[in-house]
Amino acid sequence: MSQQRLCTYLADKLRITSFVEVDEILRNPDFAAGRTEMESLPFRGRTLLELDGEEHRDRRKLETSLFGKTMLDRYESEVLAPAIERCLRDADAGRGPNGYVRADLARLSHTMFLQIAAAVIGLDGVDTPERTELLEQCMYALNAAFDVKYSTRDHGEVIREGLTAKGSFVEHFYRPSMQRRESLLAGFAKGEIAEGELPADLLMIMLRHHRDDWDADLPVRETLLYLAGATDTTSNAVNHSVAELLKWLIGQPDDRAHLYDRVFLRGVCNETLRLKLNVTALVRRATRDIALSTGRVISSNQFVALDFIQANRDRNIFGDDADRFNPWRKVPSNVRPYGLAFGAGRHLCMGFPLVTPVTGGADRALFKILQALLESGVELDPERPPRFAPTAEEVYESLPILLTAR
Repeated sequence: MSQQRLCTYLADKLRITSFVEVDEILRNPDFAAGRTEMESLPFRGRTLLELDGEEHRDRRKLETSLFGKTMLDRYESEVLAPAIERCLRDADAGRGPNGYVRADLARLSHTMFLQIAAAVIGLDGVDTPERTELLEQCMYALNAAFDVKYSTRDHGEVIREGLTAKGSFVEHFYRPSMQRRESLLAGFAKGEIAEGELPADLLMIMLRHHRDDWDADLPVRETLLYLAGATDTTSNAVNHSVAELLKWLIGQPDDRAHLYDRVFLRGVCNETLRLKLNVTALVRRATRDIALSTGRVISSNQFVALDFIQANRDRNIFGDDADRFNPWRKVPSNVRPYGLAFGAGRHLCMGFPLVTPVTGGADRALFKILQALLESGVELDPERPPRFAPTAEEVYESLPILLTAR
């Protein structure tokens, strides 16, 4: 993505492009997060993403339990694996006269991660094509409003559509799911339900640890944060991983022999996450005069725009070909192979182990979906070009594919 496509709200801020400096600022508690995106407050205001200090620490501590190893294994076995199988089976309805299945990967990947998001959050009844379709309709408008700063459409229109979708989401999904948990919690208080029978999800956490200073809409907005992170960002990573891998194989056909090589496929996932970020930049505010290790001095109350696009292409870290996709890339041992795709420091995305493995860990969602698509013979559809969404982010609105081995 060209630098000209960075959103205009960064224009009056000091832009930081060095990987070392961006990483250092993200880890420094004297740089405050949030409170710079006023348009999207109805969707993200005072969510975990926007918090700092003690309130951020307390909220994060509560929600970290959603991503422990036991929970990750459960999401993968009980939600992801069936979702992959179901979505690919449903795609078979698009089989053409040549025997190949035609599908839209942007839709497929979004549906897969929507199932995971529903499980993590605790949205009941996202288990039929009709209910999934209804939630997807809500999410396209909600995701656009959540990140309205990147939209190339009229922002007022994006917000209005998002508020309408939010109302529908609350009516059909959030409210009935929360009411069921309220009933379960009341039964637990009476001794009618055991602790182990209570759902271990975000809605139950928000219900059991409610704070008096929360407004009534805050749990809804926290839910929207999880939906946006689990569907928009991660599904786009699937789309780009397939597109980038298939382009790579055109120039490196011998690597088709490595399509089921774990190291190679992990490299595909890492390079995709490094180069094709949904979060192109973050804004931080210095709370005091700060001298970085590089010698740069940032004054108190100065806003800095952390340019993840350039930082993840820093040649000092990722080599002379840092702006190119290379699944065989080697990086310094103290640098994550996917760079700053999930942030760093106290605001590191909690859900990243669900998307991609930590060093030496189990293969996770992005790897599993890519593997399943390769086993299904995924190829780009030569008769239907891809289409990007109307946003400054590099987000696929449609990515037509063929599945030639189903």
